[in-house]
Amino acid sequence: MRSSIRKNDIALQMLHTNPFELICSKEYQEIILKVVRKFRQTGGFKQESDAEVVQEITTCILEKVSHIQKNYAPEYGSFKPYFARIVYNFGLDLIKAAQKRQNLNNGLTTAPPDRSTSEVKPEVLADELKNLSLYLSKNKRHQAKFVLLLKLYSRSTIQAQDIQNFLPKVSPDALIQTLEVLGHNYAQLEDRFLYQYINALINEVEGKNKSADAIRKWLSARVTELIQWMNRRSQFQYDREALRNLVRLFFMREEATTQRA
Repeated sequence: MRSSIRKNDIALQMLHTNPFELICSKEYQEIILKVVRKFRQTGGFKQESDAEVVQEITTCILEKVSHIQKNYAPEYGSFKPYFARIVYNFGLDLIKAAQKRQNLNNGLTTAPPDRSTSEVKPEVLADELKNLSLYLSKNKRHQAKFVLLLKLYSRSTIQAQDIQNFLPKVSPDALIQTLEVLGHNYAQLEDRFLYQYINALINEVEGKNKSADAIRKWLSARVTELIQWMNRRSQFQYDREALRNLVRLFFMREEATTQRA
């Protein structure tokens, strides 16, 4: 009994002094994972991996951590069950948001990207693409990296310029080798292979030795930020699948514009 009280005291202290370490600890990440898997058993989160959903919920919790710090009190019971309820509520919100996707999502997911514009009014779609373009132009520091990984995420064809923007001194051999895999339709390739493949290129430009999983987590966090940014400005409710298809359409149009120029 004393041990459990002591653990709860430690958790409460960390909640206020180092919430990131607490929420990202193995123990609390496993709480999130258990909740995600329960949702999956009832048909939720069909399109995403456990890791992606855990990352998204973790990001949501960290953004609201000040609210949690303010509202949790020991009289509510142990913090872990309280935390599990928070996770459940965020998971439920994500599922509800996915279920509320409107015409844009339906149009983009029920037809190939080049045929889906008939499902959405042209002026509405133009606004969505404009918002996406604005976001991509905002962060100059990581723009080349994000665009390259976003193309990978959406299975969009990668151009030589995408790689050269990120790695100006890329060798001709490395460029050719990469384009042989990613310079045409690679939709059939698995995520794990693609992240491992691109990881060596990213490590070279950053002078680091990160794992492919670190790259995936970096991109997942950026995608979550982009979804939240778009949802604050759009009449539609984006989830990862809806965003993926909008991004694919964005890059297809960009490529077509470049070819006409």
